[in-house]
Amino acid sequence: MKIVKKIARFILRSELAKMRRTNASLSFQVEELSTQYDKVNRHLEEIQRQIDELSQRFEMRPKVLINERMLQCLSSILPDPNRVALRYQTLTTEQLKRDYSTGYTEYVKGQSYNIKMNICRLVKNPLDKNEVSGVEVFISCYDMKIIIPLRKEKKTYRILGVETEIETYFYDFYESGLRLLTGSSWNFMAEFMRAQFDMFTGGVVK
Repeated sequence: MKIVKKIARFILRSELAKMRRTNASLSFQVEELSTQYDKVNRHLEEIQRQIDELSQRFEMRPKVLINERMLQCLSSILPDPNRVALRYQTLTTEQLKRDYSTGYTEYVKGQSYNIKMNICRLVKNPLDKNEVSGVEVFISCYDMKIIIPLRKEKKTYRILGVETEIETYFYDFYESGLRLLTGSSWNFMAEFMRAQFDMFTGGVVK
């Protein structure tokens, strides 16, 4: 009887040891799978972030044709990009329309048109509502709305052997999708646009 008990205890110890090894192996596999899942999940989140960023950039880049006068006026009304990005709470919609606006007179086929340009709103980052990703500018008469994106970059300059690093926000005109027309090319397009506008509105100037 004692021999039978010894054999039974031996078998039980062997089975328990095998179960512990199996459980340890399963636990290790679960941990490995959990680690791999976290890595894949982070990778997918990064891919989604890049997709969202690219989608945002494509949305902000409708191709808009402007002339050199529009470009000059646009540059003159843009507020300090670092203030817009870092202290946008201090800029109200009313202040933007009042303080960051300009105008000029354009002549199309001998007729004068008063063009007004102003910043109508700050564009929030769709990925983070607490950030501003650009400004939207309205151009009357042509009923244009142009979004100028904000970007931040860190640049290193070497001056007289000394390296200086500068991190700043800037207006990204490339991403805005602006296209410049000058001379007779713009005049021809402006005549066409005015004729189309007059046909739909009865010639009422905005």
